[in-house]
Amino acid sequence: MRSISVLAAVVWLATSSGAWAQNDAGPDEEAGTFTLGQIVVTAPRGASVAIGSETLSAPAIEAFNRNALDDAVNLIPGVVAANSGGSRNERLIFVRGFDRFQVPLSIDGIRIYLPADNRLDYGRFLTPDIAEVQVAKGYASVLDGPGGMGGAVNLVTRKPTRSLEAEMRGVLDLDRDADYAGYTVSGVLGTRQDQWYAQASFARSYRDHWDLAGGFTPALNEDGGAREFSRTEDWRVNLKAGFTPNATDEYAISYTRQEGAKQAPLHVSATSNRVLRNWT
Repeated sequence: MRSISVLAAVVWLATSSGAWAQNDAGPDEEAGTFTLGQIVVTAPRGASVAIGSETLSAPAIEAFNRNALDDAVNLIPGVVAANSGGSRNERLIFVRGFDRFQVPLSIDGIRIYLPADNRLDYGRFLTPDIAEVQVAKGYASVLDGPGGMGGAVNLVTRKPTRSLEAEMRGVLDLDRDADYAGYTVSGVLGTRQDQWYAQASFARSYRDHWDLAGGFTPALNEDGGAREFSRTEDWRVNLKAGFTPNATDEYAISYTRQEGAKQAPLHVSATSNRVLRNWT
């Protein structure tokens, strides 16, 4: 599939001392990372024991235009994304060969569960409005919940670093014939004061379809061009408020809601005698 992406970004940052003024915050504060939501594992390091972890920052996600978690983690060594196959056709993440049942997923350190079978679809988690993606390989704290044989994945949301902070980004997707194929938008609005901060952020991604290769030969369930039944729609909202009474203490309330919908088409050459159906 070939596609054309048009990126439009509008960023407006203002502080009491100037639009791009330097502040005295530490590295985490400067990057706008929500420090209360990070996974931190500490232990004595043995001479023959290698504990690996990787962090994917927001600038890297933006530079490579990786708007979903499954695409973003492909940039990290030892992590790969793939399809589950079958009717559900979910996106998976493998960390050194371990799948979603051995690598828990968290948002700001809070474990994410799915009712019934806990089969998370990593393609439904958006990345444009987060600060970083953390991947711990091989070692994860028991505080992250059961099933961490292969490590852990954590999405760290942003928090404001200036007195007034606003950002809006948009990506328009065009298909192989330069026709409309979808869009991705995200925005952040926040403020940081002496003893408190507040922020609201959102992200939305909509894909109308994706194209098959130009030389595709029409098959039983697909005639070529735009892939039938390939629409996806995802959005997430994050609200955060924090109280910082002194230099060492921080209390925060964070609320995240996300929803996703996708269509899973039949294989282009499916010929099973069983009842064939597209899934939503």
